Order: sequence, then structure tokens, then C-alpha cells
Amino acid sequence: MNMKRKLNNYMTAIMGLFLLTSCHNDDVPVIDTHTCQVNVEVSLDNFFSCYDFTDTKHSVENAVNSREFTSSMHYDSLNPLERYKSFNSYYSSNSFKIEARVLFYKDDLLVDSIHAFTDNTEPIKQRIELAAGKYTVIATLSFFRSSAAYWTLKDRENLKTAYLQSLYSKDLWSIMSYTYKEVTLGSSKESVLEMTPRPVGALCYAYCQNFQNSVSDYVAIETDHYANGYKLDPRETNKFIYNEEGGILFEKKPSHFQEKTVWQTFQRDFFDFFYILAPQCDVSFFSSSDDAMEYIPLPSYAIENGTVYMAYWDYDHKANPYFGKADNSHWY
Repeated sequence: MNMKRKLNNYMTAIMGLFLLTSCHNDDVPVIDTHTCQVNVEVSLDNFFSCYDFTDTKHSVENAVNSREFTSSMHYDSLNPLERYKSFNSYYSSNSFKIEARVLFYKDDLLVDSIHAFTDNTEPIKQRIELAAGKYTVIATLSFFRSSAAYWTLKDRENLKTAYLQSLYSKDLWSIMSYTYKEVTLGSSKESVLEMTPRPVGALCYAYCQNFQNSVSDYVAIETDHYANGYKLDPRETNKFIYNEEGGILFEKKPSHFQEKTVWQTFQRDFFDFFYILAPQCDVSFFSSSDDAMEYIPLPSYAIENGTVYMAYWDYDHKANPYFGKADNSHWY
């Protein structure tokens, strides 16, 4: 009997310990293995709406742009916003689109992504299924024409190395927008994720006047701080990747304006747009001919995201070019 009583006592103690352990399992990790349907919506509202500037002195009839002679694009306004609004009608092939990327990173590793194209400015909506957990979500917008992207995604598999590389910055369509969110999935079987990318960098309107009075056969705007890459990691303190040799922001020469005929000198005023990614930009105005060269450096200028700047050079006042925020108070 004593042995039986002892055995019962032992069993009672073990059961009590089991119940006590079961009631206090705060330190035991609970793994949520269910998935969540995520309805992703990318807004295009802020992609180009801020680039609104009207040149009140000049008209498109009195100036030329090289691409008017080398493509089916037709410029009917000097205001960049007006051009953006009708971006899908600028090419006869109707292959000009807005490119959207949404990247889902978990513990810095890419687990899924959305890559979409649109020919209008309605929100881009897609559905994706993800495992429960915490994610860093990156969204970007850029333009895309035919089979040639203006931006390409590099080293995407890890958030610490992923970046966008600018492939071309010398026209209106080189702009880019970016945003990120930290999200946690798992509290419900379905969720909505809204992303609104905002401009990174700025657009510059370049206008060169009276160069038909010069002997120049080359005009350019250069910078020593030429950024051509943008890191996607929101924790990164220095998000810009630079070309160590600097770069050319804008250039024009007579051979740009016609495919078959090379002009000896510029015959009209000319204009264009270019994109500035770097947060600090020092520009130099440069022109050359067989017999002469002009080089005018200007001080470094802090660049505000989503702003229209202006680079203006009048040959009749060639010692005083202007670079700064776009307005109509600097014309000669």
C-alpha cells in the first residue's frame, strides 16, 4: 500500500507540473504559418504632378528640340506637366508606359514582387499572397518606352544591396519616384496595402537662346556630382551612387537635329529637359567650336525633390548663364 500511495503521489506531482508548464508558455515561440491575401494599390498621383512650369517668354514654335526631327514624338507645349499628361500619345507605336515595381523584403531578402506597366494614370491594382510576418515594402515608378527602360533594378535579391540605376537622364522622361512601408501581415486573411511613390530628384528645363549668332558647334551643361544610382534600403544614410568622373546633364550639337544633314551652326533657339538625381548639383555651361571655347562654372546648388529647375543661356549675354528654380524673371 505504501508503494502504491507513493506512486500516486508521484503521478499527481507530474500532472501538476505539466499543467503548470502548459499555463505559462509565454517563452515558447508561436509560429503563424497562415498566408494573407494582399490587395496592393500603387497611386500615380504624385509621380509627375509637381513638375508644372510655364515659360511665358518663349513658344514651342520659336525653338526646336532634337527629338522632333528623329522620332514621331510631337512637342506642342514647353510645360513639362502638359507633356506628361499626354505621355501615352507621344509615340505612334503607343508603347510609352509607366513602369511600377513593388518589392517585398522579409529579413532583407526578396520574397516576392510586382512588376506592372500602364498607359494611364489610374492606380495600379494587383493581388499577391504572402506568408504572415514583417515586411519592408518598396515601390517605385518610372517611364518605359518600347523595350528600353529608363531605369533598371540591380542586385534586387537583398535589400541591403538593391538599387535603381539610371540608364538615361537627358530628357523629360527620366524622372523616378520612390516610397517604402514597414508592414506586418497575419492578423487577418486579407489586407489592403496602398503605396504612393513620391519624386526623387528634380527636373530641369534647359533653354539656349541666340546661339545661331555664334560659331559654336557644341553646347553642354556638365556637373562634377553626377548621380546615376539610388539605393532602395530606407535605412541607408547615403542613398546616392555617383559617377566618379562626373557627367553631362545636357548637350546639343547641330548633328542632333537632323538625321541626314549636319548643320554648320545652330539655326534657332533650342531647348530640352534633363533629370537631376543628386541632392547637390554644381553645373558648368560649356560651348565650343574649332576656334573658341567658353566654360562657365556656377556654385553648387541644393536640389529639392519634385521641383522644376531652369538652365538658361543666352549667347548675347554668355558670361551670365542662370541655373536655379524655374521662374520667368531671368530672361533676357
